[in-house]
Amino acid sequence: MIFAIYTLDNAGNRSVPATITALPISQTMVDNLVPPTCSYVKVDGVPSVYWAGLSAVSMAYCKYSYIDYKIVSEDGDKVITEGCLENENVTSLDRVNELTLPAPELSKGSTYYVNFTAYVYPVSSDIVTMDSVPVNGRTRIIIE
Repeated sequence: MIFAIYTLDNAGNRSVPATITALPISQTMVDNLVPPTCSYVKVDGVPSVYWAGLSAVSMAYCKYSYIDYKIVSEDGDKVITEGCLENENVTSLDRVNELTLPAPELSKGSTYYVNFTAYVYPVSSDIVTMDSVPVNGRTRIIIE
């Protein structure tokens, strides 16, 4: 869709309009996005958290996407690690489906919760929207 955008000053005067192309999406579409899956993996002997399904038919995880995460103890009393996992290796809007976060602080025989928010771009008719939206998830992982 094409939109004409302009500003208003305090007197109600409009600026010269600028034309942009944007894809409007509904809140229902955003609410129905399925969070990526999160699991425990070992990479080269290092405990790691693995996200899959970051991109799907209805959403794209790409250049400007990121994941805010917090790994907490099973009882929730202790934050093991937290941070932001940025999508640094992508230089375009190509979709990424999976990411791995090394987490050497995870102990064998322990259970943790990974609380995360993945910032993805909704997709409609294979067109990626202009703004990212948060998709929240919480996963229990057991380190064996």
